[in-house]
Amino acid sequence: MDNKEMFKGEEFSRAWHAHQRSKEDLLRTKIMNEVLEHGLGDLSGKKVLDAGCGNGFFIPNLLKLNPEKIVACDISPFLLHVVHEEHPGVEIKVADLTESIPYRNQFFDTVLSYCVIMDVFDVNSTVKEMARVLKSGGEAHVAM
Repeated sequence: MDNKEMFKGEEFSRAWHAHQRSKEDLLRTKIMNEVLEHGLGDLSGKKVLDAGCGNGFFIPNLLKLNPEKIVACDISPFLLHVVHEEHPGVEIKVADLTESIPYRNQFFDTVLSYCVIMDVFDVNSTVKEMARVLKSGGEAHVAM
């Protein structure tokens, strides 16, 4: 099984979700959430893409920054279901970031992607897709 199929699968998604919710993921829960929140600044009036959002662990931080719109995309339908249940105002999209992000060119003011690039097979295609949907002069925040 390749990474794509594994990440799409419900068994893997449930295990990842349980681990993240257990608060044992100290890098994510104690360090990176705060670092990324402060690095993003005020998002008032901005359209934000959380590319590879997982179970939406970072969405509460994004909401604090007052964006106009948040779109959460991930390859896992199960994890997007979690996002929808916990954050009904956030738009969700199933997307394989290596193939296509289902938005027009230069749609987002900010693209955020955390701990995603390290898991994709085709990094170049993923970065090109993120750049394609990012507005000229927009900001991309990509952390491994």
